[in-house]
Amino acid sequence: MASWLAELERPLSIGCYAYRDGGDFVRVVMAMDVIVAKLLDARPETAVAFLLTPTDAYAVPEEVIEGWEVAYQQRPLLRGLGNLLGQRLFAPNLRGHVGNNKQYGLIDSIVPQQGPNYILAKRVQQWRAINAKANGHLVSCNVAPASFTSSVLSNKLFATGYRGAQSFGLEIFQPATANGLMAAQLVADLAGDTAVSNVPLHELFMPTANHGGMWRTPFQVRSALVAGVLIGLVSGGYG
Repeated sequence: MASWLAELERPLSIGCYAYRDGGDFVRVVMAMDVIVAKLLDARPETAVAFLLTPTDAYAVPEEVIEGWEVAYQQRPLLRGLGNLLGQRLFAPNLRGHVGNNKQYGLIDSIVPQQGPNYILAKRVQQWRAINAKANGHLVSCNVAPASFTSSVLSNKLFATGYRGAQSFGLEIFQPATANGLMAAQLVADLAGDTAVSNVPLHELFMPTANHGGMWRTPFQVRSALVAGVLIGLVSGGYG
């Protein structure tokens, strides 16, 4: 497939969007990565695109830290409950700071229930995006919002938790809305009209992240998941 694509006499942009459940997700991501690596080597002008997940760990800008601190201070009862339970519930979303001349926050929105295969596959895509940009290739790599996709709705725990997520400042998108938004960002990135084209390498995922509030929510997503499921049960039923 890579050899065939390399022979096409036209501008080429390749989007890595295939998904499978479980270990097959790692396999399909690695297959896409092999194709991308070969194309970038054979045709350096090739553009490559990825959609990243908001349920991951990221460095975030200073203004996000400031917004998080305000939101965290406004929830004293839940903060106290989290401290009482050893932060098994309602743990702070900000896990630390990184950087020297410029300060960044470290947000941990990883949800272990998605499984190690999922986070490994998404981390491979992060690495490839960073590697491609470092070597001068055009990259479109944006954090996509959580949405009510078929894979989410097939998991009753996630579907119910998503319904209760609004209570913690999160917005879950409808798939059609997310698709339209990310398609518009892709076109802008490929046209070179967005900030992501010129940002420093370590800020690649920051300026156009559609995290749906996961960077600014006071509490780690996984530590509020149980409460979100309970709220979802009350508001809309299970699954």
